[in-house]
Amino acid sequence: MSSPRRLQIAAIHIIIWVLYISNAIFAYAYEGEDVRGIVYETTVNFLISASVFYINAYVLLPRFIGGKRYALYTLFIVLLWTYNLGIRLFFGYIVDPALWNRPSSLIYYSTPNLIIKFNWYFFQFCLYSTGYWFFTKHIKRQQEARDKEKTILEHAMLKAQVNPHFLYNTLTHFQAETKAALPQVSAGIVALNDLLRYSLDAPEQDGMIFIEDEVHNIEQLLYVYEQQYGNNIHVSLEKDFPLGSYRLPPKILFTLVENTLKYGDLHDPGNPVRIKIAIHDDTLHFVTSNNKRTGEQYPSNGVGLKYLRSNLDACYKNKHTLQINDALDSYILDLKLLSPAAAL
Repeated sequence: MSSPRRLQIAAIHIIIWVLYISNAIFAYAYEGEDVRGIVYETTVNFLISASVFYINAYVLLPRFIGGKRYALYTLFIVLLWTYNLGIRLFFGYIVDPALWNRPSSLIYYSTPNLIIKFNWYFFQFCLYSTGYWFFTKHIKRQQEARDKEKTILEHAMLKAQVNPHFLYNTLTHFQAETKAALPQVSAGIVALNDLLRYSLDAPEQDGMIFIEDEVHNIEQLLYVYEQQYGNNIHVSLEKDFPLGSYRLPPKILFTLVENTLKYGDLHDPGNPVRIKIAIHDDTLHFVTSNNKRTGEQYPSNGVGLKYLRSNLDACYKNKHTLQINDALDSYILDLKLLSPAAAL
């Protein structure tokens, strides 16, 4: 944690303690006569409580509970209780009479009541500090998860920094060289080039593309997979929409199809991967269903689905539904998008 951040947190803590102690002083002094004595005793009382709070929150809990050394924590919490009791008795019977030249205010309490009073302060602020420690630990874990996700995305961006225009031009050259002798290979290179151009080309000013452009690239992706596996894949693509009928942010459906091909079983003719894209009444309905592949699995970090959800929230807000049925051996995704124009 940076020094400015530490100073900011320290300032917030000081402000909270000042407000807390001031409120207690006001409450006690409202009906009391010795205002100066009340201010002193209340301030000392809560400063001792604050020391218990911070010793538990910043020393005992992280070192012993965080380290799963529960027996040592029990021992040190007893020592902290002894400190709390001893320092209150020290101020009550020695410091206060010497400072104010009067008998200790503790003489008005019986021993059992005094112990109960001191224990109340001790366990109250131990409880507060324990809740504070667990809360800050939770916040820290959330920040670490966000930092890890950011690192993964940055790493993915670095991996993609090979000059894409160089790749595009090189593939175009290979396609021309193989067109006569290897027409099937040439057609596969054309499909790859279309996919690369799809990644490079910026959408129109409104950030949208036509549904037929998105579907064309999905079909090119399927063709590349067919060539890769020697036409030994079983994928059903159903389309039901008029041309020019719908515009959407690029790569939303493409990313979902790509994930389906990546994790689905493509080689079972009895249970083909099914992809359905239909548009009715300004609503796009997209469904994929597949059995999960067995054997070697691709690692998944969930970044793609998180990106999709954030993109949907940004573009469609409450004008979409996404339902996922992730069973043991099958996966079904059902997405409905109201046209952004109709959603306005």
